[in-house]
Amino acid sequence: MHKYSNIICSLILSAAILGGCYLLAERGEDKPDPAIQEQKVSEDKSILTESELADYLGITRSELQDILELDRKKRGNFNGNVYDTYSFLPRMELPNRSYIFLKSEIEKWVEYHSSKLD
Repeated sequence: MHKYSNIICSLILSAAILGGCYLLAERGEDKPDPAIQEQKVSEDKSILTESELADYLGITRSELQDILELDRKKRGNFNGNVYDTYSFLPRMELPNRSYIFLKSEIEKWVEYHSSKLD
């Protein structure tokens, strides 16, 4: 029994050290604030998801869905006529029917619609 006691003590000590490391890592002191991280993501990314675009534009996700639905209706009534490049929200539809957006194109779309208000 005495010759196994050193091994058992070493295993218990190792488990305690590993458990302590795990608990310290999970405490989250080093984790960034999600709001700051989300803001940084949208600043650094050139391709945005629907939720990232809503955050970037400062609107709710349901407001973005309303814009996309209105845009869908305008595209349905298009009938091949001539249109301004940014009269529609620039986007790419993915196979799962969600959209992604190029940040540079969204900035141009916002600028186009802002200039129409003047």
